[in-house]
Amino acid sequence: MKTHWLKKEGNDTVVIFFAGWGQTPSFFSTFEAKEKDVLMVYHYSNIAFDNVINEIENYKNKVIVAWSFGVHVAGLFSEFIPVNQLICLNGSFTPIDDKEGIPNAIYQGTYDQLTENSWKKFVFRICGNKELSDQFLQVSDRTIEDLKEELYFLGQLPKVNTIPSVDIAIIGSKDRIFPSKNLENHWTNRVEHLIVDAVPHFGFSKYTNWDSLINCKAEATW
Repeated sequence: MKTHWLKKEGNDTVVIFFAGWGQTPSFFSTFEAKEKDVLMVYHYSNIAFDNVINEIENYKNKVIVAWSFGVHVAGLFSEFIPVNQLICLNGSFTPIDDKEGIPNAIYQGTYDQLTENSWKKFVFRICGNKELSDQFLQVSDRTIEDLKEELYFLGQLPKVNTIPSVDIAIIGSKDRIFPSKNLENHWTNRVEHLIVDAVPHFGFSKYTNWDSLINCKAEATW
């Protein structure tokens, strides 16, 4: 597990961004957050949260934004430290699940067949268009070897024992990774505000700053 400060200016509020599989800070380096610091957690190889806790424990307000597999990691993290707000984008606390996550066969096939070419196709699928996928790949420094190691590790994570309170869950109706029906199954009766939005899995084509995610309750279905 790696951490990287996307923004650190001594604000009272910190956003802890639990990224999905295969991410690097470069793509998110220009994302704005008004009067908030932002710590990115990514490249998962362990769930030793001590470093994350040490980085954020003195902040007055703590907000988690979790995306994709990062939702599961955030669920595990929330067992150790309370937060003020939790927003989940295109993910679930059971990310590999035939009814509430990525179908098991899809996960296994992605792992077994991972190559440079299949990775590029995967990035295109999560982004939804060539322009964004090219931009993503241009700044990525990940190798197939470490991508495969991370994907395997994410598949071995323990269950979230205590489901945390979630303020906002966003389901992308154009998500080609997590079936939207499965996410609806997962989030029904588990979240205060649910938003179904016409975005792909990599919803950052629309949500281009942290405040747009934190303050999106007005779009909620309920």
